Amino acid sequence: MRAEDGRFAWTRWAVGLSVALNLFFVAFLGAQFWRSQGIEGLFAPATTSNAGAGPFRRAVLRQLVARLPPEDGRVLRAGFVARLPELVRLQRQSVAAAEQVRADIAASPLDLEKLRTDMRAAREARQQLAPVIEEALLDVVPRMSDEGRRILSDYRLSQRR
Repeated sequence: MRAEDGRFAWTRWAVGLSVALNLFFVAFLGAQFWRSQGIEGLFAPATTSNAGAGPFRRAVLRQLVARLPPEDGRVLRAGFVARLPELVRLQRQSVAAAEQVRADIAASPLDLEKLRTDMRAAREARQQLAPVIEEALLDVVPRMSDEGRRILSDYRLSQRR
């Protein structure tokens, strides 16, 4: 064989190293995808462009559940999952309205009255989300422990590490 000149041995090591690095890369990407698809991933953005506040809400829920006692975390999560269809529908409407505003801004010539109307619609779409979130909180807070309620009341969104 060609083992005499060393090319065959070097090629075998290079192919092995390449396969190992590719497997690492695929595993890394899979872990990142899996990490983003937990129960909190249900609040993923409503569009494929990742526009909207989905990542923000997912971060809030993930951070809160991590800080709460386990039972309180389950109660909080269940309260939001129960309202998931409505939250997703309202979020999609909000994102669609925001995308329309972006399209109006980019349009040439600019139609200021259409932009004003679409901005009003986007604001109204965003405002529809708050009552659903408030109702979820009103449902879960009475079932939480004193410690869980204290943690919830002290919560501030921290930066992702």
